[in-house]
Amino acid sequence: RYAQVAVRAFSEAETALAEESSAETRAGFLTRAIGENEKALVIAETRYRIGSIDVRAVEQQKLALAASRSQQLSVEAERRVQRVNIHLALGGNFEHPEAAAVAYPAKAGN
Repeated sequence: RYAQVAVRAFSEAETALAEESSAETRAGFLTRAIGENEKALVIAETRYRIGSIDVRAVEQQKLALAASRSQQLSVEAERRVQRVNIHLALGGNFEHPEAAAVAYPAKAGN
């Protein structure tokens, strides 16, 4: 039974680490995509001012930029969830240190 619990804990930690690594890679791609969308928006606005394109193209570029930013926020949220999963898989908890000292006075001195 102990071995099963240990294997499951290692598996959960490994999965969380892999998913956080994947999310970090996606965050890098999204950061670059946001930069490219910002540049494209500047170009679209310039082209609109000189009459080369209509306002619809500018609005579409704004939507693309907003979508990239939204995806980046989702990936950052996912990364934080994975960090919590790693913490929990490794035996962590969310008790405040002072609350733990009151609840478990013998452990407070360790």
